[in-house]
Amino acid sequence: MLSRRRLGTVLLVLSCCSALLLPASAIAADAAVSELLRSARLWETSGRYDLALQSLQKARLTQADSPLAQLRIGLLDVRADQLKHAAEVLAQMQARFPQAFETQQLQIAYRVATQDRMRMASVRRLLEIQQFDQALA
Repeated sequence: MLSRRRLGTVLLVLSCCSALLLPASAIAADAAVSELLRSARLWETSGRYDLALQSLQKARLTQADSPLAQLRIGLLDVRADQLKHAAEVLAQMQARFPQAFETQQLQIAYRVATQDRMRMASVRRLLEIQQFDQALA
């Protein structure tokens, strides 16, 4: 039986070896997707939702099995008030990644932007006028 310290060392060595066994194309694809996600964030902060969307769509094409790019597209649509497109992205995510955490995140953001919009506005207003008890109720 391995001691706890020895087990930690073995796990560390195995994780390093598995990283070395990854094909270079997989590592390059991850780097490319990370760069596309960074680019999308930059374009979004600059107010260029169209260019941010293009970067996110490229990231989605590069890693079709990952829900992260679709989540970012859906959140971008919610923030840009493109709720019809956000609903389409959410439906795609629910079909493809029904149990994914990212799908749940987009569901919440979409619900807050649509069904709960008035409730959230009321809560914000109550917080502005410092009626904290009513805002929490």
